Amino acid sequence: MSFRTRVVSSIMWTLAGGGAQILLKLIVVAVLARLLSPDEFGVVAGAMLVIYILELVGSLGVGLSIVQRKSLNPEHIVMAHAIALGSSVILAVGLFVFADSIARLWGLDEIAAVLPVMGVMLIIRGLGLPPKFRLERELEFRLVALAQVAAYTVGFGFVGLFMAINGFGLWALVVAMLVEATVHTLICLFLRMPPRAGPLKLQNFMDLTRFGVSASGAYVLSQLSLKIDEYIISLSGNTYLLGIYTRAKTTGFMPINRITAAASSVLFAAFSTIQDEKTRVGRGLRRTLVFYSMIIMPGVAVLAILGPEVIRVLLGPQWTAAIVPFQILACALFLRGLTRFSNVVINSFGRSGILVVQQAIFAIIMLISCLIGSAYGLEGIAFGVLAATLLQTGLTFMISLRLIGWRISPFIFPVAQAVVVGSICFLAGTGTVIAARYFDLSSILVIGAAGFGLGIGGLIVLLLCPMRLIGSDGIWIFDVIGKTALSKLPILKPIGEPLLHRFDTDPSDIKT
Repeated sequence: MSFRTRVVSSIMWTLAGGGAQILLKLIVVAVLARLLSPDEFGVVAGAMLVIYILELVGSLGVGLSIVQRKSLNPEHIVMAHAIALGSSVILAVGLFVFADSIARLWGLDEIAAVLPVMGVMLIIRGLGLPPKFRLERELEFRLVALAQVAAYTVGFGFVGLFMAINGFGLWALVVAMLVEATVHTLICLFLRMPPRAGPLKLQNFMDLTRFGVSASGAYVLSQLSLKIDEYIISLSGNTYLLGIYTRAKTTGFMPINRITAAASSVLFAAFSTIQDEKTRVGRGLRRTLVFYSMIIMPGVAVLAILGPEVIRVLLGPQWTAAIVPFQILACALFLRGLTRFSNVVINSFGRSGILVVQQAIFAIIMLISCLIGSAYGLEGIAFGVLAATLLQTGLTFMISLRLIGWRISPFIFPVAQAVVVGSICFLAGTGTVIAARYFDLSSILVIGAAGFGLGIGGLIVLLLCPMRLIGSDGIWIFDVIGKTALSKLPILKPIGEPLLHRFDTDPSDIKT
């Protein structure tokens, strides 16, 4: 199997797993949001904010080092297990001892009882971190996707829903997270057990942490920046507002995050492999941005328009205050996806030190914009996130261009073509939404109409859009994805092969 085929196949498997997990999460969230209150979601969100930060700090970036290193021996893997487990145990003990102090610092006294229990999750995830990243290094994203879907199904689909239905309140969410982490770790360990090796060596520790610490620092700053808005709300001590905001953010973030996380994981492994070939990395980045603008952008834009219907269907009438923040944050998180791809390029070159500086700047901008926006409520904070993310997207993209030695000009026309093509789908989707609302259809039917409209727009692109408008990168994307899909699902060949004939044009014949 060629390198290109492995990368495309990995992306498709990860997207398929992410899609299954999104569908499952939407169903689970729709039920949990009607069984639990915004205050209960707010308490768990506050506790998870602490867990995320400790988890980021404790890992020392060993997972990223496992993927990024050109050579990895069994001693490195054993050391990665030792670092991940040792640091997570230390942090879990600290969390147990200082739970009350952390709760006061967060301004949420309610999380003090939850933190010691959730500290166990740090240890469980620490055990599963090295085998998960070993699978990613080997481009075994089919197995990664299956493990994630299975873990979420058991944790939230069975245990979480059962406990919520039986009145366990916020503990239903806590236990569901613990079970999900346990199942995921057990599957990853079964697939990639740590090898037998000699005694731990300082050199192996240095090999992993030399890149890992700086990469982890950049990642910590990145995640902290994304949590600044939640922390500002938590300082008010109002778990209701925190619950409303985090649900709005998570509901908008879920589909976009799964897609960009899937693509980023595969691209990081791929770009790290070809990091010495800057032309290939640049071409890969450009095609990624074309795909994102052509395929993902119209869906996100329609999702933002569907805010009232999405919140009513998924969360219920008690969450109407989340509608406007959801719409604003959906746009911000779309930009976040673009930033993620540029960060992948920077990390694949091992230049994580640059990311530390960039993320520090972003954190300061985010803090200032959210503090200003907080005077205007949740909507103001959401706008602050949007403004800060827009600035970060531009800055990170320019840094990635410098590293690959490209100017911006090779990107402008192909991405503009992709935006125009994506706008066809957006207009079709928006038109059906407007029509459905005009006839006062139910929320679920409006969402269905939007999906139908996006599908019609896609067919217009596939059947009628001129090749010159789609561009060489677009032709390459449709051709490779189509052929890979047909090889995996032969049953689709009678329908797919005639569509692919349109893309037999040599991409070099299309001026871009």
